[in-house]
Parts: sequence; structure tokens; C-alpha cells
Amino acid sequence: MKDVDAYLICKVIDIKNAFKKSDPIKKSEAKVIIANVEDIILNNKCAKAANRGFYCLIESLVNFTRIDIVDNEKKDYFLDRFNESKRVVNKVGSSEEKKLLNYLEKLLKIKDMKLISVL
Repeated sequence: MKDVDAYLICKVIDIKNAFKKSDPIKKSEAKVIIANVEDIILNNKCAKAANRGFYCLIESLVNFTRIDIVDNEKKDYFLDRFNESKRVVNKVGSSEEKKLLNYLEKLLKIKDMKLISVL
């Protein structure tokens, strides 16, 4: 934790079981944590929040791990989301995020996934 820009210290009030019925892979169990923030630790007074590009990259990586085990309809959905993520990353992402998403695109093409060209 010493190398992160900032983090929260929280006191857990409750942990509830939750079941995600809409997961396209399988029904999955999750936990919902209810907590109060006790402290905010700023290791860097100029901490910067991750941008949309970073989150698009993470979502694309998650979808990539699932693309071979879903039906064609969900596969098309993942490819559509990838194309939107690529558009966002090209607009607001860092050079590293762009590089990683381009690499992921190459891996999708190796799998013979049909991607549209994103300007």
C-alpha cells in the first residue's frame, strides 16, 4: 500500500451474499460489503484518478477471458464493447493503455474475431 497514491481505511459493517443471475457464463456468487470510511490516506497529494481508458482496458481484458466460452450473441456483444473501448482509449487513454489495447486487438484477430475499424 505504500506505493499507491491513495487508499481508504474502512470499517466493515456487514457482508451479504449476493447471486448474480445475469452472468452469461454461469450463475455466480458474490459478496456485498457494507462499510464506513474511517480514514483516507494520501501518499501523494497530487494523486490522480484513473481515466475512462484504464477502465475500458480492464473491461476488455475481462471480456477477452470469456470470449471463447460464450454463445455467439454474447461474443458479438463483447466485440461491440471492445470496439467502443478502443474508441474511448484512443480518445482519452494513455500511450500504455493504447499499446495494451492494440495488443489485445491482435490477439482477437488471431482468434479470427471480426472487429470493425475504429477511427
